[in-house]
Amino acid sequence: MLSEEIKKLEQSLLASNKVLLIMHRKPDGDAIGSILAMRNYLSDLKKQITCFCVDGIPENYNYIKEIQFIENDLNKIINTEFDSCIMLDCADIGMTKIKEVLENKKFPLGKINIDHHITNNNYGNINIVISEASSTSEVIYLIFKSLKYEVGVSTATCLLTGILTDTNNFTNGGTTQQSIEAASELLKIGANINQVLNAHIFNKTVNVLKLWGGVLKRIVYSKELNMVITAVFSEDIKKFNLDEEATEGISNYLNNLSSDIRCSLVLKDNGLGKVKGSLRTTRDDIDVSQIALIFGGGGHKKAAGFEINGKLVFNNNIWQISQ
Repeated sequence: MLSEEIKKLEQSLLASNKVLLIMHRKPDGDAIGSILAMRNYLSDLKKQITCFCVDGIPENYNYIKEIQFIENDLNKIINTEFDSCIMLDCADIGMTKIKEVLENKKFPLGKINIDHHITNNNYGNINIVISEASSTSEVIYLIFKSLKYEVGVSTATCLLTGILTDTNNFTNGGTTQQSIEAASELLKIGANINQVLNAHIFNKTVNVLKLWGGVLKRIVYSKELNMVITAVFSEDIKKFNLDEEATEGISNYLNNLSSDIRCSLVLKDNGLGKVKGSLRTTRDDIDVSQIALIFGGGGHKKAAGFEINGKLVFNNNIWQISQ
């Protein structure tokens, strides 16, 4: 079945002249790595490519030279005709935050959905969704391998970025033999692991650590739910002259908690009536993606998220979302 979908993908892309590549809002390393790796493949096929994200790209990804090709001007998407569209690392089309635009726009050669989230509902005309993969970047690696595409050094660094960031450097439950083997092959090609590590691990400033300290002070333990919860406010980020990217990693850090605790939840209040939740667990008997689905989100069994309307309040010794 997978080989058939990859064959359909190849046929669609070979027949396409103009291709739109889209990733989810608030892009992470996997979304960025997979979209730019696919861009390089299409560039080698001499296609006209537009890469789009509704939000800007965090500065710590500037080591990837192709980062300059990612657009965030929606008018360019609305006013341009494309033959096909590839949505990468999006569990559902709504994660692009331009769902209506995409659903109303005609793509004669179809919408292509490439992802690894178990909650993906196969919304594309072509769906290559491998929930066992550590990342969408790993899925792209497997596609390239199937197509016998010769991956270059820059593309290898893109894919390694996605694999390392989504596995939290091979420390979370998404780590598999296949993901480690893929990373090893990418290193053989020449992927620059030092650039990836310096951008995503050895990059914490004093102000970032102070921000984290304040967030960790807010941790509360719910005996009833057997989980820990903490809160991040937009004022915290402004106080230290940082951006939201500075909070990335807090959820993964809480995964260092004892496995006696069922899961952790980091709630981020943007001060504009929206609260984002990031769920993590290390336990095999907990599926946090099912919790996220209740609130309209999704993700993986051990890492998932959601966003809902409301604001954070501290009530009865617990963080709650008030609507």
